[in-house]
Amino acid sequence: MPSISNIYNLPQPFVDLVSGDTYSKGESDITTTGLAQPPKIAELWRRHADEITVDCSEKVWTMMGTANHWVLEQIALRNPERYIAERRYYLDIDGMKLGGQIDLFDRETETLWDYKVSSVYKAMSDDHQDWTKQANVNKLLCEHNGIYPKKLAILLVCKDWRRKDSEIKADYPKCAIQEIQLPIWNPEETFAYIRSRIALHNAANKRIGGAIEERAGSNARCENYCNVRKWCNFGRNLTTK
Repeated sequence: MPSISNIYNLPQPFVDLVSGDTYSKGESDITTTGLAQPPKIAELWRRHADEITVDCSEKVWTMMGTANHWVLEQIALRNPERYIAERRYYLDIDGMKLGGQIDLFDRETETLWDYKVSSVYKAMSDDHQDWTKQANVNKLLCEHNGIYPKKLAILLVCKDWRRKDSEIKADYPKCAIQEIQLPIWNPEETFAYIRSRIALHNAANKRIGGAIEERAGSNARCENYCNVRKWCNFGRNLTTK
């Protein structure tokens, strides 16, 4: 487990709040979120977790996400006939146990909701591929456990929303909460995605010195905020240029 630093001398109550790691992947060998992670980075995290230091200031949005997931759970407790919240489902595939924890399933509308905190830019963008992949994997997990979503949607909180901009910009979100509908894949497409990601993660486990997965903004991550770059040949090469 990474250690927590406090380089900006933030108040101790905040440090204590974000220092506790309550996340568990349950019985999963890999999770819905884990599938989408860059395989090399995920493998380096697994190998060096006890050597990594994360500053508490980096965990503010994680803390907010955790708090809001707790709120979703309370919604289900108040209305258990309608909602299922924060429940983990599993599926065995290619010798691995895939697990995913859904945020909220609404039985009345047959909608599988995923809660996100992101930017107005993300809300206005047409690029929701990362969310679409995650949602369709969770949909498949639900279906293999007796729950059948007909809709996939994001409940998005825009952390940088400004009322003034909403009044003067025609295409700007009118409020900080946005609903984003996601496309539904057929099962074959979802299985193909899962298997391709498992194969990449297995390859990273066997050959950590190989090439890194190409992604938009990869250099920015390596240069500015990747916690495992000192163990990564790609990151080391960048810092020596």
